[in-house]
Amino acid sequence: MSDPLFMVKTSFYIGNYRQCVKEAQKLQVGDQPLDLECDILMYRAYLAEGKYNLVLGEVETRSGPEFLALVLLAKIMQNPSNKDAVISEVSLIILTPFNPRCISIGI
Repeated sequence: MSDPLFMVKTSFYIGNYRQCVKEAQKLQVGDQPLDLECDILMYRAYLAEGKYNLVLGEVETRSGPEFLALVLLAKIMQNPSNKDAVISEVSLIILTPFNPRCISIGI
């Protein structure tokens, strides 16, 4: 069984981020978990290219802990001096009981 994300992953892991984005955009898997993984790799490639505003603009409207992690990383990478504010935001998210934004974090 072949991996439909092989080219996306390979491009990302060798640092060819532009090719990773191109492969991710043209890929139509139709399987929700694979689509999610593909989107995450694409947004990580955008972050590696320094396109923080693009990631923040597109990802902040999506839900799920995976996208929340991308948003927080983009905020830190965009403005490293803002790191303490982002860490405070993470602490607040983690400490809020039954927070649907951190459903995968077991405390």
